[in-house]
Amino acid sequence: MLKNNLPLFLLLPLLFFMSSCSHYYYVPESNMIKVSKAGDLKVAGALSPSFVDKSSVSTKLQKYSIQAAYSPLENIAIRANYFKLKEIETFQNLTTRSGQGFIAGGSISYYTHLNKRLLEYNQPSLQYYTLLDISLGLDHGKAINYYMNGGQSSLSFRKTYLQAGINTKKDIIELGIALRGAQIDYYKGQTSGNIQEFELQDIIIIENKDPFYLLELSGRFSIAFKYFSVYSTANLSLTTNTGLAYRPFILQTGVLLNIDEFFFKQLSFNRKRKKSDSE
Repeated sequence: MLKNNLPLFLLLPLLFFMSSCSHYYYVPESNMIKVSKAGDLKVAGALSPSFVDKSSVSTKLQKYSIQAAYSPLENIAIRANYFKLKEIETFQNLTTRSGQGFIAGGSISYYTHLNKRLLEYNQPSLQYYTLLDISLGLDHGKAINYYMNGGQSSLSFRKTYLQAGINTKKDIIELGIALRGAQIDYYKGQTSGNIQEFELQDIIIIENKDPFYLLELSGRFSIAFKYFSVYSTANLSLTTNTGLAYRPFILQTGVLLNIDEFFFKQLSFNRKRKKSDSE
């Protein structure tokens, strides 16, 4: 009897180890939408379901985000963002880790052109510029984790940050990089159900060491078309010694719409049409 149960006995510590080391309570996320003049209005959306299979360990990761940026005045921009992530990890058909969370918030930014050159009249996608951007932002987030024995934890946090970035565009190619200093403050938390003591360690660390200070790096690559862009954004945390259990890297791909350019074109078209009809 003991001999038959030996593989299961050896397997359980492995599953517990995977579970305890893999729960995340924060994911780096950024809004790098750039506006370059007063009146610019841009909206971006990313939906990135993925499924990773590593031998007998399978991870299903779903993430999506909605972001917007608007420049009401020259050199001033406001941004809003919402990001959600859900992750499920299984080992030999047994769920070893699952969790979900979101981050929502906004920022106010100052931007300035280091240089700018329009290559063709009335073709916003065909231009060259380098843009410097400084943002001050506030986000609210929540991390919900589910444990092997049926327990659950829910932690709410505030994120304040200062971000400096540089963005360059030539013709249809746009590249951007941003460095962000952030403070993560967990202000509310609760647990329920059966949670093993070793699984509680990450939550105890958060309780004892809060707040946390992180340095994050973001990169963005996009290809611009007439009224929209296809982009990819990578967010990386450069801080590793805080004790906070978080996902250090996240990658997103999505589509950005140039709302102002589209409606300006439609408005101009309608005016020309009315003028020709009147004549």
